[in-house]
Amino acid sequence: MTWEPAEGDGRIVQALRRVGCDVIGSDLTTGTDFLATAREVDNVVTNPPWSRKTEFIQHGKQCARRKLALLMPLFALSGVARRALFQDVAFPLRTVHVFDRRLNFHPDGEGSSIITAGWFLFERGYEGKPTLAWI
Repeated sequence: MTWEPAEGDGRIVQALRRVGCDVIGSDLTTGTDFLATAREVDNVVTNPPWSRKTEFIQHGKQCARRKLALLMPLFALSGVARRALFQDVAFPLRTVHVFDRRLNFHPDGEGSSIITAGWFLFERGYEGKPTLAWI
């Protein structure tokens, strides 16, 4: 089971279902506060509020048995608190999948983005250094 805890308009949930994932979605706006909810699932996949990215990494690692994937700005790689989370021996950062184009988050595709983002994939039990990949 995969949990998308900040589903917003449901785009990530829909994409996961299209590729055959068993996924549940929730959101603060519909009454489920991810950071205050204890739920054990195989994987957590989300685009967290970027102002709460550190908390989402911490709590996501508590909820996910296997993998945690967060869509975040690449500047999330910096920061003393997050560095320890990336180097966590039990649940480390495995790969950052960098988008070769900046993402447009507007539902209608209006405007543009000036922030480069990527999928940060953490994997429980992974041994080795984090890698970079481009998508």
